[in-house]
Amino acid sequence: MRRRYRYKKLLVFFESTLLLLIETLLSAWAWYGHYMHHIKLSFYHRGNYAVSGSYTLILFLITKLYDGFKLGYLRLMDVLYSQILALLCSNVLMYIQLCIISRDYMNPMRLVEMTFVELAVIVAWVLLWSWIYTRIYPSRQMLLIYGGRPPKNLVEKLHSRKDKYCVYEMVPAVKGLRAVLEGIDRYENVVLCEMPPEVQSRIVEYCFQHSIRSYFYYFLFSGVVCFTDICLWVDFRHTESKEPSKL
Repeated sequence: MRRRYRYKKLLVFFESTLLLLIETLLSAWAWYGHYMHHIKLSFYHRGNYAVSGSYTLILFLITKLYDGFKLGYLRLMDVLYSQILALLCSNVLMYIQLCIISRDYMNPMRLVEMTFVELAVIVAWVLLWSWIYTRIYPSRQMLLIYGGRPPKNLVEKLHSRKDKYCVYEMVPAVKGLRAVLEGIDRYENVVLCEMPPEVQSRIVEYCFQHSIRSYFYYFLFSGVVCFTDICLWVDFRHTESKEPSKL
């Protein structure tokens, strides 16, 4: 399973590239099949390539701006929203470009048809690849170890992303280090929440020795608890393969 995560970015890159290629082919269908024959000064081959290439570049930049390529990192609906918004913005800019090239208003019906086809492709494509992604990279089964009160809000926050995180068991640190370490052996991912420093250091050392991914959750400052998405990503950090003394 750990080896699969090395190819996560490659899978997302492959999926995004294929989707961008399909959208480029659809834009070429609209250009070569209709709009190219309705401009006053026709292009040679390089000019036609430039029109298709400019649409691809605009679509890529806007999708990148709205994080539309982050399948597996963002929620499914967020990826769909970003992809659809980027597509609509790109097609509006393409129509403006076509009007400038032809020096007149162009009939937008073929572009509207292309937009509906692209929308259908995006929805089907994102749903398909989201299903494939969850099969290859299932949600992480996690053990949560806490030092104070049971962090119910943190668990609810993690369960809002069940496609990535799933807390299967919660163990209080007061049970003793031996009981905690026995629980760790049953999981590949551990969450440490509000732990005493000496207990936390022992657990981190044990996780490092057994190649267990460990996460930390802590408050930004005393008396203030923040559970927004931004604060979650700021507070919720996982340890990479480093020695415990350097964490």
